[in-house]
Amino acid sequence: ASVPTATVSATTIATALATTSIAAATSEVGRRRQLDVSVVERGAGEDALRLDAADLKDLSTGQPTTSSSVYSNSTLASNAVDGDLSGVHPNIFHSYRGNGTYQWWAVQLSCLATNPIVTIYARDCCHSSSTYQVNILLGSNALSAGPAGASGACATITDLTDSSVRERVCSGTGDVLILQSLHEGKYMHFGEVLVRGTCLSSPG
Repeated sequence: ASVPTATVSATTIATALATTSIAAATSEVGRRRQLDVSVVERGAGEDALRLDAADLKDLSTGQPTTSSSVYSNSTLASNAVDGDLSGVHPNIFHSYRGNGTYQWWAVQLSCLATNPIVTIYARDCCHSSSTYQVNILLGSNALSAGPAGASGACATITDLTDSSVRERVCSGTGDVLILQSLHEGKYMHFGEVLVRGTCLSSPG
C-alpha cells in the first residue's frame, strides 16, 4: 500500500512561519515588560497593581512644597523632593509638633495626574527609632491649603518605620499631593517623597 502524502503550499508554510515569529515576538515583549514593571502595593486587602515604569513621569522632584511646620531651618519641606534618597539627617523633612494638631506636608505636582504612585523613603538616622502612620491625600486647590484642599485620603500607610520604603497608588485626580500624620501632637518626618504618574494636562 502506498503511504499517503500531504501537499503543503508555499503560502501555507510562509503563513505558519509568520505566525510562529509573531508568537515568539509577543512572548519576548511580554517577558521584557515583566522585567520592567513595578509591583505596587495598593493597600491592605487590595490586589497588587502592575504598571510599566517606562510610562511613568516623575511629578514631584524639585517641585514647590510646604508644610504645617518645620523642626529647624535645616529640615525644610523642600528636602523631601531634592532627589536625595539617603534619608540621613539633616537632609530630611522634619516637622515640629503641636498639641491638638496633625502635622502635614504637601507638594505641587508638575501636572494634573490621575492615580499617581507615591513612594515614601523614611529617614535613616537618629538616636531613637519610630513607627508612624500617614494618610495620603490628593487635591487640586492651592498648595497652602494642605489637607483642607483634598476631599479625603486616597491611601494610608500604617508602618512607616525608620529606613523603610513604602509605596502606594493614590486613587484619584489632582495636582497637589499631601501627606498627613495620623498622630496628634507628634513629629512628622521622612527623607524623600517620589510621586510618579501620567499627566492629564500641564499646569496653567
